[in-house]
Amino acid sequence: MVAVCKAVEEVLGRNGYSVRVSMKTDQRAVYVTDRKVSTPTSLELPGFRNQYLVSIQALPSNHARLSVKAEFEKIGQGGRVVVAGNEEIAEIERRLIGEIQHALAPGKV
Repeated sequence: MVAVCKAVEEVLGRNGYSVRVSMKTDQRAVYVTDRKVSTPTSLELPGFRNQYLVSIQALPSNHARLSVKAEFEKIGQGGRVVVAGNEEIAEIERRLIGEIQHALAPGKV
């Protein structure tokens, strides 16, 4: 659980997300990021506005369940907000989960 929390915090920070709210116990952790407009070095493509809710739940045998919910919008011409499709949202959630899994790889923690 501690390693997963550390990986989540590291990945969010590396991708420019500041944590607005967090709550951690020995069995659960929840992180809510500030909304940000993405830059080219982020998880997303430029021109998107994102916010994440990351939830971690401790499981038996030193395992954890990781859940990511993204609020994801496109910024159109003139700053107009365009709603992203479900597949685009699912993809960005998978990207964040993949980054966290990579940070948890042996030798990284």
